Amino acid sequence: MSTPAIPVIATAPTPGFTSLRRAHSEGDDLDITRATASQRAAFNVDKATESNNDTPLTLACSNGHAQMVDVLVCRGANIEHRDKKGFTPLILAATGGHRDVVELLLNNGAQIEAQSERTKDTALSLACSGGRKDVVELLLSRGANKEHRNVSDYTPLSLAASGGYVEIVNMLLNAGAEINSRTGSKLGISPLMLAAMNGHKEATRVLLEQGSDINAQIETNR
Repeated sequence: MSTPAIPVIATAPTPGFTSLRRAHSEGDDLDITRATASQRAAFNVDKATESNNDTPLTLACSNGHAQMVDVLVCRGANIEHRDKKGFTPLILAATGGHRDVVELLLNNGAQIEAQSERTKDTALSLACSGGRKDVVELLLSRGANKEHRNVSDYTPLSLAASGGYVEIVNMLLNAGAEINSRTGSKLGISPLMLAAMNGHKEATRVLLEQGSDINAQIETNR
C-alpha cells in the first residue's frame, strides 16, 4: 500500500526537509531515520507549510509513521503544534486510528484533553466518531474524559452510538460513561435515540440491555 505524499512546502526550503519529505513519501523508516540524523545541524523540525500549517510531526502523525514520529519528538519537535484546523499531533493520530503513534505521543507528554479549535473535539471524541476502537481503548486506559462535550454538545458515547460502533459503545459503558446523557444542542438527544434514528440495531440493543431509558423524549424546551 503506497504512502500519501507530503505536500511541498511553499516557502523557501529548509536544508534537510527535502530528504525528510522523500523518506516520508516512500514510507521507508530507515531512510527517514538517516535523513533526519544526517541533517541534525540544519533541519528545522517545526518548519510549517503555508497551506495548512503542517509540520513534519503533524504529517507523520496523520500518516501513522511511528518511527518518524519518534525521531522528530526526540529532536524536539513541538508536540502540541496545531495545524490550520487547530488539530494537534495527538488528535491527528487518533483520528487516523494510529494506536502506536498515539501511545508514543502520550508517553512523551502530549495533552490527552487537547481540543480542536473549531469543533472542540478531543482525541477520544474523534476516535469514537471514527470507530477507532484500538485508540479508544488506549485513551480510556490513560484516563481520557469520557464525558467531554464538543461544540455540538455530543459526548464520546453519543458519537459512538450515532456511528453504530458497538464495541466502542461497550468500552465506554464499561468505563462508566453516562448512558442517559442528554446531548445534541437544545434537543436533549440520548445515545439510544442517536443509535435508533441512524438505524443501528445492534448498538440500540446494547444500550437497552445496559439500562438506557427507552421512554426518553427529545426535550424541546431545554
